[in-house]
Amino acid sequence: MKPVKKLLIVQTSNSMLGGALGATVPLLMRARGISPEQIGLIASLNPAIFQSTRILIASVSDMVGRVPFLGLTGVLSALTLGVYYTARSKVQFATGTLLDSLRGSALWAVNRPFVLEHTEEARGSLVGMIGMTMIFSSLGSLVAGIISARFSLDTTLLFFLPLSLSALITTLTMRDKVQRKKVSFKAIFSGLNPLKRSKRFQKLIASYMLAGFAVGTLLSYVMPLFYSSKGLTPSQVGIALSIQSMTAGTLAYFVTTRFSSARFLSLAGIIYFSSLLVLALSPLPPFILPIFAGIAASIFHGTNETLLSIFPEEGSYGADVALLMLGLHSGNTIAQAYAGFVIASVGFLPVFLISASAFLTFSIIAFILSKRCIKVTENHEKPSTEC
Repeated sequence: MKPVKKLLIVQTSNSMLGGALGATVPLLMRARGISPEQIGLIASLNPAIFQSTRILIASVSDMVGRVPFLGLTGVLSALTLGVYYTARSKVQFATGTLLDSLRGSALWAVNRPFVLEHTEEARGSLVGMIGMTMIFSSLGSLVAGIISARFSLDTTLLFFLPLSLSALITTLTMRDKVQRKKVSFKAIFSGLNPLKRSKRFQKLIASYMLAGFAVGTLLSYVMPLFYSSKGLTPSQVGIALSIQSMTAGTLAYFVTTRFSSARFLSLAGIIYFSSLLVLALSPLPPFILPIFAGIAASIFHGTNETLLSIFPEEGSYGADVALLMLGLHSGNTIAQAYAGFVIASVGFLPVFLISASAFLTFSIIAFILSKRCIKVTENHEKPSTEC
């Protein structure tokens, strides 16, 4: 089996587990007496732990390899399920969140670098991986909902233990291409220094904040609130989110790979902008709206993975991807912080218009920055240092 296909087994196992945890754990916390305020505080630990550990793991993986961390996701998955199964207090649930955040950071710190190292057609493989992630995450939520209708919430978690074993066993057959180096604090933090990257790369890191600012609303709590405002019940909101995710996952691969990188990047901002306008202004039936949200999400993922197939350099794939994602998540955090206040004051329209405008601006900047690099990548060569 090819290395990237083995990675997809690890990726989809983690994605399905993540979808199941997202659907089950909040309800389990509520059932065990954790207040909504405490649930929110516990959930807020995830992005902080995820991003801070992800960037460190990414840099370390440039020295010791990707496979050890992929294997770690299997171990952490089992530990996460065990802790959540037995948890009764907010401290215990916070411990489960800590372990789950580490699981996610270990996976996302190394999965894209692994793809870049093991395939000539990195763009299609990266977009395919993201599409599979979204589809299997939705599937995990759906399966968890079906199981929890017949069994208790804590018992539901146990049904997903085989996924941990699947990820761990698969990694035992995987091999790295990373040239091992001596690990030191100096080497770790030196690899994460953006000033050692090209000016073009530094500009892309900064522009990624715009992308995060755009999708921080589209891929967050804003969408459940928006669908609810259209008259959908909580269960119908869940269906709407599944439609959105499935649409995004399916289209991400087929739309992105249908065009060359240059062509796709030149169209991405326009398609995203148009989809958000339809979402915000069109009087369509509520269950049609998630399709347009999914189209916009697929365009974001396609743009993101296209750029990640171009700019990271061999020897520092992990750190390069992590630095770009740091810009993305910084903008994401700002967007989620402001969106609630805007929605409460004037509604959803300004939030969607800002998102659409921010992504259009980002796509234009990204296209300009990547023009010199695209021909290299389309010929299945490694990007030059100018990229």
